[in-house]
Amino acid sequence: MQNPTVVADYTKRGYTSNATDAVVQEKLNATWRALVSPDDGVPDLPARIAAGSVDVELVKDVVSAATDRVLRNPEGYTEGGEAIDDFRADWKRGDASTDLYFTSAELRRVGKVASTFSAGSLKLS
Repeated sequence: MQNPTVVADYTKRGYTSNATDAVVQEKLNATWRALVSPDDGVPDLPARIAAGSVDVELVKDVVSAATDRVLRNPEGYTEGGEAIDDFRADWKRGDASTDLYFTSAELRRVGKVASTFSAGSLKLS
């Protein structure tokens, strides 16, 4: 299955970017590939979409949001500022990573079942 998310879906959800449409689409495609990867993603997602058990609009929401986290700060800046005369504005980014990632809420939305184990925990039966 091809990526169901196109640039129009990205902008319809209120996201904007200074990148060209071709760059945005390539980032959307990269996000889709990561989302359906067998390692960290939901590899059966295309089948779930085809079966109707996952709404394709939810998938578009997740792909758009993850893509926007990369596109809104492509250089990975952590802080900066500007000054004009005696006025100065400084900023810090809480999400300065240029890494593509999905939140646990996004993965739950598209049907990924969380592992019963987590880092630093042990479950004894």
